[in-house]
Amino acid sequence: MTNPSAKYDAEGTGGIINIVRKKNSKSGLNGSLTESIGQGHFSRYNNSLVLNYKTNKYNLYLNNSYGYSKGFSVNDVTSDIMNGSALSTEQVSTNTGVTINKAYNSSAGLDLYLSKKNNIDIDGQPLRPGI
Repeated sequence: MTNPSAKYDAEGTGGIINIVRKKNSKSGLNGSLTESIGQGHFSRYNNSLVLNYKTNKYNLYLNNSYGYSKGFSVNDVTSDIMNGSALSTEQVSTNTGVTINKAYNSSAGLDLYLSKKNNIDIDGQPLRPGI
């Protein structure tokens, strides 16, 4: 809006941007599947699935994702122990390690459309004891 009404502050030379967002009104089933793979010393991957089913009375959705990565590290450590100004002991050690990371996430929800301006949203994640 290059010439806004008096309710907006008159300072400045910039304009006001009026962004109007629309709700997606299309009904039916839609979704997406995403895969990614990487290679370092070991391979790693991530995948996700998103499904959505919408009608004019409700919207049902489901999100799932899983990721796996394995890492490798080598650490060389040298420690000099001094006795005054003379070197008393030198310790050299090499440590190698492998780490594994797994991540699983899921959620689901339901939007119930009561009217054009009112709806009820129910969503959550399943309980996963021990993770």
